[in-house]
Amino acid sequence: MVTTYDYRMVLGPHSPVPMPLQRLLAANRTLLHDVGTEFPKVQMHRKTMANTLGLLADGMPDQTAHENYLKMVLEHKDSGCIVYSYGAFLSSRKNALRAGVLYPSLEKKIAPLRRLTDGQRVTVFLCLQHFTQFIELELKRSPHLQHLVDSYPHSLDFSWVHFVYRMREAWPEALFVILDAENLAVNWAATVALITGHPDTHTFKSIEEFPVSCLAENGRASYLQALKASPPQTVPEWTEITSRFFSEYGSHVPIIRKVIASPWSSNQIEHSKQKYEADLVNLRALDNVIMSSDVEWEEQ
Repeated sequence: MVTTYDYRMVLGPHSPVPMPLQRLLAANRTLLHDVGTEFPKVQMHRKTMANTLGLLADGMPDQTAHENYLKMVLEHKDSGCIVYSYGAFLSSRKNALRAGVLYPSLEKKIAPLRRLTDGQRVTVFLCLQHFTQFIELELKRSPHLQHLVDSYPHSLDFSWVHFVYRMREAWPEALFVILDAENLAVNWAATVALITGHPDTHTFKSIEEFPVSCLAENGRASYLQALKASPPQTVPEWTEITSRFFSEYGSHVPIIRKVIASPWSSNQIEHSKQKYEADLVNLRALDNVIMSSDVEWEEQ
């Protein structure tokens, strides 16, 4: 029985990763088992984790608590890597921005999870977007946040650096890997390989599903035909083909964005993108933080 586990966690912030990742991994559990990776059934994992994290703090470091947790979520005794994907772990979308600080309960949420995985290897994947993109969906659902549009960027100094800094402070033993939502679809197979430890994610059933949903509609049939006519032999080859089609056809624009004007001005969007690029530069310099784009394929 493996005694030291490698946890790969997608905990937030809210991003395009969790749902397509859950569907993909659930459809490829057998392939994951081949490399000792386990993707526990989502609802069972959440319920078990909630019950486990509800233990008294003094009981969390107890090895028995960790063993009981594993006994409930693992199906294979030779699993060494456990993938956990839950984008709403830190907070609901509705509450993520209400307190003037992003995910105000972050530290409270992380503390018991840190104790549960004490002595294990932990990698946390954070998929980031520039601010106007991150909050646009929430603006449609929460009119009370309209003041953010009116004030940005003059009286709102949003930065992902503070959020990641808080994550590092709350979980200093973890390694944080930053994924860029802008390039997620093109690098989907490489991202899944990084998260799961499987070197051949280009062979996964439905690996093309997420990038197809992100690709402009007039390029989808050609893209699928190209993959079928000449199946890529490696993840880098899969990435090259996918990148070529996104370069040629562009990204899908949802119908709602075509008929409803963006709440942001072009100047606000440009400022948001510049701020985001600066954040990525600053995050790259932090200890225990790496960019997924900086990871050499051989290391994945």
